[in-house]
Amino acid sequence: MAKEITGQKTVAVDASAEQVWLKMQDFADLGWAVGIADIEIEGQGIGMVRRVRLEGSEDWLEERLLMVDQSTKKLEYGIDEGMMGITHYRATAQVIPQAQGCQIEWTCCGQVESSEVAEKEPILALVAEGIVTLFATQFSEDSR
Repeated sequence: MAKEITGQKTVAVDASAEQVWLKMQDFADLGWAVGIADIEIEGQGIGMVRRVRLEGSEDWLEERLLMVDQSTKKLEYGIDEGMMGITHYRATAQVIPQAQGCQIEWTCCGQVESSEVAEKEPILALVAEGIVTLFATQFSEDSR
């Protein structure tokens, strides 16, 4: 039986929420990411697909943009297959304004077989931490 697992990480960024959101909402731009061998974009806006092949892999991840909310600075995308044995993967990223700078909250979830929860949930937590930390790093580098 499939069980849902989650991962979540929030990081503080020394940049305005508007500056961070401007980069985050551009789903086609993965210029900030490392380890990507190839990327293909199909379509625009909600429903667009970003196909990503990581270095050292022959497999492609197909990421579909599911939601963008300008008022809350939040987006959601999903990967239905190919995510390390995690199915129905969904990630939500939100930029939260603060008195100084902002926070980026990254939450992801997916389904695994009951017998794999203990193995896969820590992996999903690392995915959330790795993606949001890598994304946030570009703002500390931009400010130098």
